[in-house]
Amino acid sequence: QRIRAAIGAGQFDDAINELKLRIARNTRDADSRVVLARLIYWQTKDVSSALEYLDQARKINPRMISALAARVSILKDQGEIQQARGLLESMVKKDNTFSAYLLRASFLEGIGKLQEAQKDYRHLITFKNQGRGYNLLGNFYAHTSRLDDAIKTWEQGVGLYPGNLVLKRTMMMALLA
Repeated sequence: QRIRAAIGAGQFDDAINELKLRIARNTRDADSRVVLARLIYWQTKDVSSALEYLDQARKINPRMISALAARVSILKDQGEIQQARGLLESMVKKDNTFSAYLLRASFLEGIGKLQEAQKDYRHLITFKNQGRGYNLLGNFYAHTSRLDDAIKTWEQGVGLYPGNLVLKRTMMMALLA
């Protein structure tokens, strides 16, 4: 709570100090290391310290997607697009998971590789996730000015998952727009 309050109040140094105390007390706290890495990078742009905390988090939990997402974000911000992309490619090959494909799709969309991003977003609908893949694919189409494709995707998702209220609401908002 104190960390959230400090971040919310813009007291980033206090949040950083509190996180450092927390990880000193708990050597297995990977989540705090990821938050600390993000804060350090955001506040100071100290890449090496941020990446060091992310390395620690990955040693604690090698499959931690948030640590990889933070690393990719830092690398992208530093202009290391190929290195960031290589990490994502490796993750997708190793882990055929919804989260892996979503992270890569979002990254590819962010760097303007829309055809490749679409391929990953389309792959998301092959996972059993109660329609979340359809919602994300539809959102991708909407963000790329393909509203007709978005509506078709959401309609298809609602047809397969009629109990998914997020899909229904998103589709209705798009139809009204």
